[in-house]
Amino acid sequence: AKFNRMFVNTADTLVYDHLNADGTPDRQYRPNMLYALDMVADTAVVMKETRDAWRRLVYPWGVASLDQNDPQFHPYHENWHHYHKDDAYHNGTVWLWNNGMAMQRMIEAGQQDIAWQLFENMNRQALYEGAVGSLSENADAWPRKGTQWARRSGTFLQAWSNAEQIRVWYQGFLGIRPALLDGSITLAPRIPSALNTLRYSELIGNGRLLGAFERTADCRIYEYRLSGIAARLKFDIEDFATFDLAVAEGSTVRVKVTDTKLTASVTDRDGKTTHKSTIALDPAKAARQQAMDRYFDGTHFAVPSMKENLPSLSRYFDPPLDYSSIE
Repeated sequence: AKFNRMFVNTADTLVYDHLNADGTPDRQYRPNMLYALDMVADTAVVMKETRDAWRRLVYPWGVASLDQNDPQFHPYHENWHHYHKDDAYHNGTVWLWNNGMAMQRMIEAGQQDIAWQLFENMNRQALYEGAVGSLSENADAWPRKGTQWARRSGTFLQAWSNAEQIRVWYQGFLGIRPALLDGSITLAPRIPSALNTLRYSELIGNGRLLGAFERTADCRIYEYRLSGIAARLKFDIEDFATFDLAVAEGSTVRVKVTDTKLTASVTDRDGKTTHKSTIALDPAKAARQQAMDRYFDGTHFAVPSMKENLPSLSRYFDPPLDYSSIE
C-alpha cells in the first residue's frame, strides 16, 4: 500500500524510478519499474509502463539502463575518449539480464509475439556470436558508426543473462510454474505464433514434465506427461476458463483447442482414458485480452536517436582514459 502511495502516479499513469533525498519522486526512466509492477494495483499503469518501457528502453539487442533522452545517457559502454567506463555502466549500457523481465511483462499481457522478437535476437547472439552458447553481460545502447548491431561488452559469458533467457522460456512462453509445496504445477502456455511444433522436457522435483505442442490451421494441441512425479495441474490456456486436473505419475494430458472449444482428456500409463471434459470460453478473460491486443498493437523496439550533442560526449580525452583514470 505504501509503495502505491509513494511511487505510483495514477494521474500520469507512471511509476517513479526512485525517491530523492528530500522525499520527492524522480521521473528518470529506467527498467527498475519492470520489477515493481507486481506491486502496482492500477492495471492501466501496468499496461502503460510495459508498453513505454519496450518503446523507450528495449532495443533489439537488449534493455538499456536509462532512457536515451535523459541528460545522463551514455550510449556506449566503453568509450574511453569521452568518459570512464563506469560512468556508462548504469546510465545507458544495456543489461541483458533485464531482457527476461521485459519479456515476462509482455507475455503477461498476452503479447508473446512481441516478446518473441527479443527472444529470437538473444538466441541469435547465443548461437552465432561471441562465446557460442552464451549471452554477454552488457551491450552498447546504440550501434557504433558503420554498424547495424550494438557491440557486446562486459563479461562475455554471464550466468544471469543466460538464466533469464532460460527462465522466460520455461516460465513465460511454456508457462510452466511449479509450486510443489502444495503439490501443484500451473501450466499457462503462451506460445508465439512463429512456432508450430514443440517438444520439450523440464525437471520438476524428483521427476520431469514432458511437453508437446502442435498448431494446425484450425486447432492447437497441448500435451503434458508426468514422469516420476504426480501433481495437480492448473491450466490457464488462451481465452478459456481455468481448470484443474489431478494427474497421476505416468499419465498424459491432451488439451485440444479451437477458437470456440477446449477439450481435455487424461490417459494413464497403460493408455486408458481416465478423464474427459470440455471447458467453455471465459467472456471476461477474452474481452480483457482483446483490449490488451488493441492497446499494444504497433508496439516496437526503441529506436536509437544517434544524437551527437549528448552531454556525455561533450568532452574528449587524448590520450583516452583508462581504468586507473581519476578526473
